[in-house]
Amino acid sequence: MPGGQYLCPECNKPVGIRIPEKRRAHFFHIPPLGACALNPANGAKGEGHQHAVAKHFLYAWLKKWLSGETTIAPTIEGKCSTHGHTVAIEIPKPSPYQVEKEYRIPSGRRLDVAVLNEDRRVSMGFEVFHSNHVGEDKGAELPARWIELRAKSIISSYSQLLEGLAPDPLLAVRWARYDDPSCCKNHKRFVPAPRMPVRIPVSSSYQPGTVVIPSPTVVSNTVKMTQGIN
Repeated sequence: MPGGQYLCPECNKPVGIRIPEKRRAHFFHIPPLGACALNPANGAKGEGHQHAVAKHFLYAWLKKWLSGETTIAPTIEGKCSTHGHTVAIEIPKPSPYQVEKEYRIPSGRRLDVAVLNEDRRVSMGFEVFHSNHVGEDKGAELPARWIELRAKSIISSYSQLLEGLAPDPLLAVRWARYDDPSCCKNHKRFVPAPRMPVRIPVSSSYQPGTVVIPSPTVVSNTVKMTQGIN
């Protein structure tokens, strides 16, 4: 909050906070300036800069909340792509906890930020989205609970928190099936039945060359079995 002492999450050097009248609050590196990837004076700009800032803001907010430094938890909202419903996703709060950036999972992939339990297993993983979504191959290897958050919403919401305002929800772009809303978990896609030959049962006393007339019961059951087969 304004008036506190802050360290850059990238270079661990002191930073200050500016609260302009017509712009959002933002941090700045206190001279002498070092070689920090987040410092615009060193050429930090564009997608890489925004992605890095959002990642560090998310990490800092989660750490503050889980440690009890703030009681304001990050809230997450998204839209169900199937039905258009608003989805609220709760972040787990393990005790004890750990929060790590660039956490490597067993497959070798990295999560931008991860909340870990005491066994260092992922309670929830976070990916920060600016312009490139998590690919299907990576998504298939991520933990059971992971979520992709829009970078701009992280930066905006955390800035609101620092200004003493009620932060807006973080906007989810994608999430794992674990957090699907009930409308989607109960939603089953229609899968057409495979084509099957229709066989009419006959008596074991059947002799080749004779004509078999099935009973009305057999015909009725056969019709029921074949309904829906094109």
